[in-house]
Order: sequence, then structure tokens, then C-alpha cells
Amino acid sequence: MNFRSLTVVSLVFVCSYGYSQANNKYIQKEMRNQKAWLSKAVFESGYIIDNNRDTVVTKLFVFSKQKKMNPFLFCVSKDADDSIRFISAEKLLEYGIGKTVYKKAKVENEHFFIKLLSTGNVTLYEREPIPSDSRFEYYLKKKNQQGYYEICPDETDFQFINGNRSNSNQNSNQNSGYIIKTGNSVERFKQFVNIYFTGCEKVRNMVNAEIYSINDIPEIVEAYNKCSTAN
Repeated sequence: MNFRSLTVVSLVFVCSYGYSQANNKYIQKEMRNQKAWLSKAVFESGYIIDNNRDTVVTKLFVFSKQKKMNPFLFCVSKDADDSIRFISAEKLLEYGIGKTVYKKAKVENEHFFIKLLSTGNVTLYEREPIPSDSRFEYYLKKKNQQGYYEICPDETDFQFINGNRSNSNQNSNQNSGYIIKTGNSVERFKQFVNIYFTGCEKVRNMVNAEIYSINDIPEIVEAYNKCSTAN
């Protein structure tokens, strides 16, 4: 990785039309109101990785719980000269603050960040609702998998995404290779688990017995990673 210093001297918001209109409007509103929520600003050591894979060590703003949507749309960097930058997901691959890591995801023309929860044979991320998509979602990715499985517990829905969404509930997908044939949401999730988590009989059995459900994704991934590592 290439490390370099920041030399920005003015407030810059980096965004383009790749952002959905709803997200862009929200970010513009947050920029206009920045004095209110930056007045008691707390910055912590962190880093950003741009689209050229250059890593910059910097100070990043810590959003309050009232602003829990913001980290999934943009980060705020404080440079050495105290200038402030708002940086959208379209311009970064990843950023980290403290022990928390956010990675860019892209669906259609929409860029946003997803938060890393756990790593292993399956890596798990989450995303809070954002203006363009009001659902809370998990994102699963195996080590050699291109794209993510996007799981929405509230709607008992999951889709394979690799730049675009593909409805895994109804169709096969060339990248995923999975075919889900039932319309029943509980049975559909069981089928998904039986295929995706094929390396761990314990996890499959607990889902088939309905001990685990779609609301237990973090526990399922943790159990699978322990099981598959042991095997």
C-alpha cells in the first residue's frame, strides 16, 4: 500500500452522479447542517483507501448514534491543516476508524459503505437503512466469491449482488450457481443455508430445526466459521 500525506486546504465534498438522488440530497443536507453536528466534533485516528488503492492515514469524524446512517454514505476527514473533507463511497474502497472498518459496495448506480462485523471463510457485513433503501441488510461473502449475498431479515429476502441485484429467490445466477425453488420464506432460507453453508452440518441442522432463523445471521456466520475452520 502507498502511504502519503493529506494536503487539502479547503472544504471539499467529493460526489458525482453515480449516487442515487435520494442519497445525494441527504448528504447535501448534512453538509448544510455541518456546523450543528461538527460543533462538538470528535475525531479519531483512522485511514482511507481510495480507488487507486492508495492508503492515507488521517483523522476521521466519529458520528453520534443520532447520525447512524451517515457512516454508510460518507466519511469526514480532518486534514493536517484542520481543513475538513466530506468523502463519498464513490471515491473510496474502504475506510477505518478505530477498530471499525467500512467497505464500499455498489449496486446498480448506487455506492454506499457496509460495516465489517466478522471475518473467516464467510465474511459478514451490515448496513443500516439509507435514503435510497430503507431496509436493514446483511452482506455475506465467501473468500473466492465475486459479489455479495444481500440479506434483508425484515423481508425474509436475499439476493446475490455483483454490481447489480439478481433475485435468488426465483432465479439461478451465473455467479452464485444457486437455484431456490420455493416461495415459502422459511423454507427458502433453509434451502439457501443448506447450499451456502454446505461445509458445516451443525449449522444446517440448527437452521433446518428452526433453532436459527434469518434473524440470526451473525450467529450463523460465527458458528459456520468456527465449524469450517475446525474441519
